[in-house]
Amino acid sequence: MAELLFRYPYVLNGLYFLPILLFLAFRHIARNAKLLPIIDGRPAKLRNFFQAIFAITAAASFIVALAEPFGVDKFKKPVWKGEVVDFVIDLSLSQNANDVKPSRLEVSKMAILEAADVFNKEGIATLCLAFFTVSFNRLLECTPDIDNFKSIVQRLDTALAGNMGGTNLLSAIPADYGMIREEVVPKNSRITLFLITDGGKEMFRDKLTGAVIASELDWKEDELRKKVVELSKSGIRVIPIGIGGTKPAPVIVDGETYYAMLDEKIIKKIASWSGSPERYFIMRDGADFGKWISDQILMNREVDYYRDESKETDLWRYPLLLGIFLASVAFGALGVVRKLVVW
Repeated sequence: MAELLFRYPYVLNGLYFLPILLFLAFRHIARNAKLLPIIDGRPAKLRNFFQAIFAITAAASFIVALAEPFGVDKFKKPVWKGEVVDFVIDLSLSQNANDVKPSRLEVSKMAILEAADVFNKEGIATLCLAFFTVSFNRLLECTPDIDNFKSIVQRLDTALAGNMGGTNLLSAIPADYGMIREEVVPKNSRITLFLITDGGKEMFRDKLTGAVIASELDWKEDELRKKVVELSKSGIRVIPIGIGGTKPAPVIVDGETYYAMLDEKIIKKIASWSGSPERYFIMRDGADFGKWISDQILMNREVDYYRDESKETDLWRYPLLLGIFLASVAFGALGVVRKLVVW
């Protein structure tokens, strides 16, 4: 205990009278020994001396308890740097694939909502939301309004993107962080971008030959790498999340059947370009990445400064219990004095 204090310290003034009472009790016992009970032919002076000591000590304990002692522990509490969490989600038609139940998009929405609840509980209230297909669209600038954020997440649908096929990962990298840092979020806040996508790996079956042909990508890998590296150097954490099964999943685009498959390689490359090769997640059936998302923020928070804090602990019960015990001993309820001192 760092410090002992009393809520009513003036009550302790009663302790000054106890030595006087103890002296008067001893003098009374000594002067009136002949009136005390006789044990083995001698007055029971010693027993009465002990009874007086226990009684006065019990009174002291009661006085201390009435003063309500409490302990104060002082410690340093970390104040975390502000956190801004930006969710950028793929809304191409491949997100309707049900190789992850109930669908890739629905699983992503549930994970974002779960993470948002955890962030709100932990005091992280600045969340952003955007989607992309072949272009980037900011749905919600960074806001502390968690309820509004969740309501927009719940309404996410591929129809927002015009039910378009195709995935351009170059469009997944926001270009508005400069404005967000200057005008929207608290200063010195750390921004984390969660990029949720299947990577845009699509195939179709040739009607003439029946062969499965991979569609050409809508983006160039070198350009994507450059964007991710630049974003990471600016202090923004880029965390990719790949969603999809291990086999191609059928997707209907303009009446034609395409096959979308999670491109794990590009997910891992994005993580590597961002400076943390191990910081990525592959979402498949049965995996819960809502908690994983929140852990990436909560387990890696940065301390801004330390604030002096104190915690109080009530201690009045201990002198009260001690006083009850000593009073019981003094007045013979437990028979302790009689057993310890026979005369």
